[in-house]
Amino acid sequence: MSDSKKQSSEASRAKAFLDEAYSLDSESEAIAFYDRWAQEYDAQVERGLHYVAPRELAEALSRHHAPSEASVLDVGCGTGLTGSCLRELGFSTIDGLDLSAAMLEKAREKGVYRNLMEADLNAPLSLDNAAYAAVVCSGTFTRGHVGPGPIDELLRVLVPGGFFACTVHGKVWDTMGFAAKFTELRDAGTLRSLEQRMSEYFEGQEKIAWYCVLQKV
Repeated sequence: MSDSKKQSSEASRAKAFLDEAYSLDSESEAIAFYDRWAQEYDAQVERGLHYVAPRELAEALSRHHAPSEASVLDVGCGTGLTGSCLRELGFSTIDGLDLSAAMLEKAREKGVYRNLMEADLNAPLSLDNAAYAAVVCSGTFTRGHVGPGPIDELLRVLVPGGFFACTVHGKVWDTMGFAAKFTELRDAGTLRSLEQRMSEYFEGQEKIAWYCVLQKV
């Protein structure tokens, strides 16, 4: 198979997987789905669909938080695409957290994480208060996934003055309450907004994702 045909096949399969991902209804469905997708995820999403969110989000964080040895938590780390981008930019102490054990195994192969943890974002995290200088979350706040409920728990593990960088799919920004949640936190003086813009998830496609960088006050 030629390279162009292989890429087209990967893109078609990735589109089918994305459609299924956006229709997930339960935690058990999500675990089974991502365990099944783990082996093909990088080829389909990164190379087939040219998924740019991990790099765009890592670069957004680096504009406000200079890369250093300070610890970063990659939430919904999947196979480690965002962690790899963070490491390339100079962040050297990165922990990853994901619901899927199979995804975590693929992330471990990349060798960019200090620790990898299997955890449910809809439950309290077994992490200390103020354990991280930054928290990033790329591609997890989307259709068929978690809503804004975990944000308070993610802020708990963030140091005062720390940075929270995330993407939120535009189709759930209002309907699932993300816009209202960020407004609530800003109005309460808990977060300060540093960057909020719409951009692409996939190179050359429509701008469907909010990219947000906020600082814990």
